[in-house]
Amino acid sequence: MIPFRKFACLWPLLLLCLALPRAAAGDVSIGESYVQGRRLIRGDGLAKDPEQGLRLIRPLAEKGHAPSQHLLGWCLLEGVGTERDRAQALVWMTRAAEQEDREAQTNLGLMHLKGLGTSRSVALAVTWLTRAAEGGGVRARRELAELLYFGAPDQQPDRAAAVPWLRAASEAGEAWAQNLWGSMLEHGQGGVRQDWAAAVVWFKAAAMQGHGLAQANLARCYFNGQGIGRDRAEAFVWASLSARQKQIVGERFLEVVLDGATESEKTEGDRRLQDRLNAAR
Repeated sequence: MIPFRKFACLWPLLLLCLALPRAAAGDVSIGESYVQGRRLIRGDGLAKDPEQGLRLIRPLAEKGHAPSQHLLGWCLLEGVGTERDRAQALVWMTRAAEQEDREAQTNLGLMHLKGLGTSRSVALAVTWLTRAAEGGGVRARRELAELLYFGAPDQQPDRAAAVPWLRAASEAGEAWAQNLWGSMLEHGQGGVRQDWAAAVVWFKAAAMQGHGLAQANLARCYFNGQGIGRDRAEAFVWASLSARQKQIVGERFLEVVLDGATESEKTEGDRRLQDRLNAAR
């Protein structure tokens, strides 16, 4: 018989090995239940059944699962699969946010900003949106940039504070932010050095994503030769694309382009426009 003492040192390792499969299985079970519940709530690949989805999600939320807490809070906020209860929505959203769930932090900030389930507090809105933005939340960066840039009824705009979040959201591909960041560069707002060429780069990035106001801004830059070589045929293209989206600024600037361009510029602009529309089909 092999003496027991020779293997005594292995018992902690054996116990760990036995424990690991049970812990992993529990994690998978939570994950599977969450995914199933979320799909039922959203109708994502399954017949939509929010009530059944919540029956799966609520126990997970009560156990402290942050994504489930956020989803339960959202359902209570919107009245999906349950009666709307904004006060309880705030409770669950806060629990998820305190566990660093970025979407929960973003939504909690917006709830404080709009006074949903609680009294309105711009200070708390900024606190939670900043926490989410610093953690990498793209939507939080956009919402925070918008709040700081435009201000709120009881908060003055702070465009200098908006700069880093607007730039971060732009770099993450947010078309709305790219257009506004381009405007700040164009006009030198918020302590930013005026840079027309950089403004054109960001206008174009947003315009290529179909942002109507950015298309109008890009058309203006081409028309005036501001930050880029003057090209009124290209101005016609972007003003036309903006006008097609019923963007008022684009419609008005298209009239300016048509009044100021030569017939050959209009003809070339129309050719380029048709090429772009055909390529997008």
